Amino acid sequence: MPSSSDHINYAHASGINSVAGAVVFAVLYAILLPYYISRAIQNPTYVFILLSFFCASEPSNASSNRGDQELTVHF
Repeated sequence: MPSSSDHINYAHASGINSVAGAVVFAVLYAILLPYYISRAIQNPTYVFILLSFFCASEPSNASSNRGDQELTVHF
């Protein structure tokens, strides 16, 4: 089992050694993001409606149990 300090850089492992590709995709994503947001607002689907409903709602007992439980992580 690898320890928490061991990590794999998948970009370097597959031969990608520059940030140019990431920059190009980030710029394209930033340019197209307003278009996709406007399309989602103009043509809402049940997926967006249900997603916003479940993200906005909170279970009734969630606020009362936050401090009561202790998180234990076993490796």
